[in-house]
Amino acid sequence: MVNKNVDMAKKIKNTLRLSDYLDEIISQGRHYFTVDELRQAGLTIQEKSISVSLSRLAKKGRIRMLRRGFGIVLGPESSELHPSYFLDAMMKFIGREYYIGLLSAAAHWGASHQASMAYQVITDKVVSSITFKRGRIEFVTKGTTFPEKCVDRVASVGGYYLISSPELTAIDLVRFPQVCGYFNNVATVLSDLAEKWDGRKMISLCHDPKIPNVTLQRLGYMLDKILGYEKEAEYIFSPLEKRKYTPAMLSSIKDDKKIKRSKFKYDEKWKLYINTQVEPD
Repeated sequence: MVNKNVDMAKKIKNTLRLSDYLDEIISQGRHYFTVDELRQAGLTIQEKSISVSLSRLAKKGRIRMLRRGFGIVLGPESSELHPSYFLDAMMKFIGREYYIGLLSAAAHWGASHQASMAYQVITDKVVSSITFKRGRIEFVTKGTTFPEKCVDRVASVGGYYLISSPELTAIDLVRFPQVCGYFNNVATVLSDLAEKWDGRKMISLCHDPKIPNVTLQRLGYMLDKILGYEKEAEYIFSPLEKRKYTPAMLSSIKDDKKIKRSKFKYDEKWKLYINTQVEPD
């Protein structure tokens, strides 16, 4: 990605000022840049003055540096850009795997009842959040269990970006309830998301050993016993049966080690102690 941008920079002729160059890349449909690219763009300013010029443009609200060496060109009157305009390029620049997930992915698939102020992105390694005037990009780390399947490449006016499929989105919602409004909101979103599944894709995904058993147990239980999606729950139970899954708490957030599990109702099929009440809207 960076090399391609540098090559494009060399093709831009008669560029005198940094602001002219930024106008030029916008005219070509791109809203991000790298400092390395600017250094090779043949600008009239000296290389050591680029950071000073960028700082000046940032104060004027023309650009914003999101990471060291990577920035975006803001719209008129410092209007904010949708993350799809630069997210893919930024993640490649910093060398992180990613996909748009959780409530943001659910909204993309038409299954979000509660708008999130954060644009939620799943990553393989820790990435610090980015805060804007009217929201933020929130990065949730998945670590070594980063999936290779059920991530779709979607085109937008700002370019391409990666987003979790409805099947993977559902699994992630249950796995990270603390950033999704907890189980009540998760169940509400699942009620719409389940209708958009491909059963074969869900079964295949649930065979992935990287997905924790307890996540499938909790997802299956909510679909089966709370939402009444018995058919969709079977897509999960079928592969789960072939795993050695053990009893667990429905909510790990309310898993008080001092309270005996026997005090809670136990669901034999999903092997879950029901330690919280889930009430979808």
